[in-house]
Amino acid sequence: MFFKKMLLITITVCLTMIPVSVHGRAVSDESRFNPRDENKGISIDGMMASVGCRREYLNVNGWAKLEEDYRSVSDLELIAERASKFFGIGDDRDHISSEGGGIIQVNIRGVNEKNQVVSIICHSVETSEGKNKRWESYIVIDVVDRIYKADKSDAKKQMEAFFNILEADADIRTTLVGSFKGRLSHKAMEDVCDELLNRIHANRVEGIKDEEYISISGYSPLLDENIISGGKPVNVQVAMRYNSYKDKTYLWIGVPVISIEY
Repeated sequence: MFFKKMLLITITVCLTMIPVSVHGRAVSDESRFNPRDENKGISIDGMMASVGCRREYLNVNGWAKLEEDYRSVSDLELIAERASKFFGIGDDRDHISSEGGGIIQVNIRGVNEKNQVVSIICHSVETSEGKNKRWESYIVIDVVDRIYKADKSDAKKQMEAFFNILEADADIRTTLVGSFKGRLSHKAMEDVCDELLNRIHANRVEGIKDEEYISISGYSPLLDENIISGGKPVNVQVAMRYNSYKDKTYLWIGVPVISIEY
């Protein structure tokens, strides 16, 4: 469990490095929404546009346990550089390596020629003590695409291809982030979330609601992939929260769940 907690921590650190800027205008036009985009699956961009939400960026996040257990910074550097080249990160990058406390970690972050922000974290965690020390190694890749729509962006396909090269069983999640100008009432946020789930015939599985935010997960027969949460299948999550600093109400749509902090 320790290494899983550390994995979540590193994902959070990776994501909080990504700057978020917003600019949006609420409009309503149901005719623009088509549940399926050219039979390629659900269009989450279409879902977002249908409720008048301004698209901000697409986030694709994937992680996997590596087959080998790497015990040195140099070993992890090789894997991180391999990923960096695959995703086309340029020479202008952030590159940080650290070692201590039973954790070895290499972080690379930069922008590729498609203007995608790519963050790569490779780390090994010591999972036992004493003479029988054992290590487990992981890689986390995060791609932010502010230009291309979810169905046009190659971020997910690229990530799948890279993990296939590693022969790693990866957990890949897609999150689309958008915003409304100003503060939406709690009732309005509930209505937006309900409408989004209704449009894809999703059954509500679980949710959290308070004065600050709303988060609802569900299962839609129109979406192929899913995870199990509380013994039930989940393949879509929607959440909303107001940001007073930006004076925007944010909307997150995650498939199968939201992969970033909200």
